[in-house]
Order: sequence, then structure tokens, then C-alpha cells
Amino acid sequence: MQADFQRVKELFLAALQQDGGAKRSEFLGTECRSDLDLRQRVDALLARHEAAGSFLESPAAPFAPTIDALFPSQAGTFDAALAADLVGIPGGRARQGTEVGHAVAQQILTWRSTDGSTAVVPYTPGTNPGDWQPTPPGNTAPFLTNWGAVLLPIAGRSR
Repeated sequence: MQADFQRVKELFLAALQQDGGAKRSEFLGTECRSDLDLRQRVDALLARHEAAGSFLESPAAPFAPTIDALFPSQAGTFDAALAADLVGIPGGRARQGTEVGHAVAQQILTWRSTDGSTAVVPYTPGTNPGDWQPTPPGNTAPFLTNWGAVLLPIAGRSR
């Protein structure tokens, strides 16, 4: 069953990369061959995807600026992956789960916005053995010098 779902998801995502119309239909005809059930499942998913548009345009929009805020150029990929993951989940439950997921993600992003991860911390290389030094030929600046002070709770609040 899991392998079957993976194949449907794989074909769905690949079909989205096609130019649509005849090219997409030809692609699916080649990939699905005589497996009509597989073709119907992928076609149904594509139809739902087309009908839904971007999940960012749905009523969950107030919660949308989550992962897309971090990786805006990947929004289409995330939309397609979400649509594929929601296949088989009844619409009401899918929307509820998506809304809850977006709400939690937004709270995490809001909370992380004050954790110090964007602070610029100057770094002066030390002179002792083992101290980090810029490496030729680029002598690039150190990376993430602020992370020692970033608040990163891993398992929750300690008692």
C-alpha cells in the first residue's frame, strides 16, 4: 500500500512538471501504461490540485506565511507536495489539518523571530592554537557566530 501511494505521489509530482494538456497526458500514458487504476488516481489528484489552486489562496491564507516566508522560490513545490500528501484525506479534515499546521508554524516563526538567530555578532579570530582562522584563498568571514546565544529549546521546558 505504501509503495502504491509513493508511486501515485511520484507520478503526480512529475506530471506537474509537464507543460500540461497533451504533453502531460502523453507522459501519464507512458508512465501508467495499462494500469488504469494508477492513471485514474493520478488524474483525480491532478484535477483536485487544479481545482484547489494554490493552498495559499484557500481560507487558510491567514496562516500561509510560514514555510513560504523562509523559501519563497519553492512555494510551487510545497503546494504540490502538500496536495499529494492530502490525497485520501476527506476535504474537511484536510482543511482543518492544514489550518492547524499553518497556525502552529506561524506561532513557531513568530517565537523564533525573537530567539537571536538574526543577530550580527562580530568575530575577531583568536591567536591561540585551535582558534578559528579565515582560510585562504577566500578568507571568508566566519559563519553563524551568533548561534552560541540562540535560544533552541529541544524537548520543552525543564523543571
